[in-house]
Amino acid sequence: MSRPVSLLFLSLLLTACTKVPPVAREDHPLPDGIDTARAEPGRRGGVFIQSVPGEPSTFNPLVSEDATSGGFIGLFLDSLTRYNAVTQEVEPGLAARWEIGQDNKTFTFFLRPGIRWSDGAPFSADDVLFTFQAIYDPRYPNR
Repeated sequence: MSRPVSLLFLSLLLTACTKVPPVAREDHPLPDGIDTARAEPGRRGGVFIQSVPGEPSTFNPLVSEDATSGGFIGLFLDSLTRYNAVTQEVEPGLAARWEIGQDNKTFTFFLRPGIRWSDGAPFSADDVLFTFQAIYDPRYPNR
């Protein structure tokens, strides 16, 4: 590869790796004439109703292939971490915190205490291990 092409490729790569600064809302007010609605803050309890384009085919995230199933699964299953699209940061989920080993290949997750399954059984590292073993099972179709 020629030097100019290599430099161009390197500059594109470095640009793609930079973090996009957050945009402050007050810097971009809504145009005049746009109607906005005010709502009361949410409260615990009650009923949540949402329309969906179809019936979910499964509630198992390991075999889910359709958007409707994925949408439902996202409502009632959590992950060790979650991505915050506003701050562009990885935030705690089921894990309270995590450490990355010096090799950048070893991750140690520390689970939040007090988490329980819907049946009341405690959530543990064995549940995380089971999930990863299921994902890496050679019989798992989406590997």
